[in-house]
Amino acid sequence: MFCVKCGSEIPEGGHFCPCCGAKTAPAENTANAVKQPVQSYPPPKINDYLVPSILVLIFCCLPLGIVALVYSIQTQDLIKRGDYAAAQEKSDKAKFWVLLSFILGIIFCCILYAER
Repeated sequence: MFCVKCGSEIPEGGHFCPCCGAKTAPAENTANAVKQPVQSYPPPKINDYLVPSILVLIFCCLPLGIVALVYSIQTQDLIKRGDYAAAQEKSDKAKFWVLLSFILGIIFCCILYAER
């Protein structure tokens, strides 16, 4: 038996849909119920910070840039798998390491310039 509202499968004898909570149709109407397609939403836009990671790797701070690059690649992999929650977490970590590498690179350049 399928839910007439969302189209998900309802176990036999169930009175409510486990997905949307809609009340099931009476027994005589279930034979005529048509499975409706479930509306799919586009995946969320998650920034992987790949380009900034590469730039801070080259120009700012090599060790921290490597960490940022690894998190960026993991973000891309998780997006391809469809695990958007974990991808957002890795994206936040990549952003943190990019910013940290950039700030430390600026501080290092200022120290070198001040010594001249």
